[in-house]
Amino acid sequence: MTATASEDDDSYQVCGDRIRLVSAALQLGARIRIPPSREDDSFGRVFIRICAITFSPGNEQEDLDELHAVLDSFFQIFDTSDPASHEVINDMREVYLTLSGNDSNEDVYLSDGVWLSFDGKLHDRGR
Repeated sequence: MTATASEDDDSYQVCGDRIRLVSAALQLGARIRIPPSREDDSFGRVFIRICAITFSPGNEQEDLDELHAVLDSFFQIFDTSDPASHEVINDMREVYLTLSGNDSNEDVYLSDGVWLSFDGKLHDRGR
């Protein structure tokens, strides 16, 4: 799940820059060594799990403290990173290789209309 869908009644709007949002999430996953993965939903549709964080029973406060640190890191990346920079594109090429699963050079669907191409560029094709 991502934070890219506004409320149907327009009571609030969420992030309009899906490319920056997905790029920051992928960069965060790389920093904390949680790679994205290809998975199937309950209907057998392929989706990309960008990053997952779980809580351990009995460690709620420690997990919450760690989550706050992770969220701080995410927003630092989101606020300062340029998804079109050479460094980020190189990182996204690595992500593409992890997720593509074949040599066809076809774009990989990530989430919420955002696709990753073999050259490491992210494209927002809408939902």
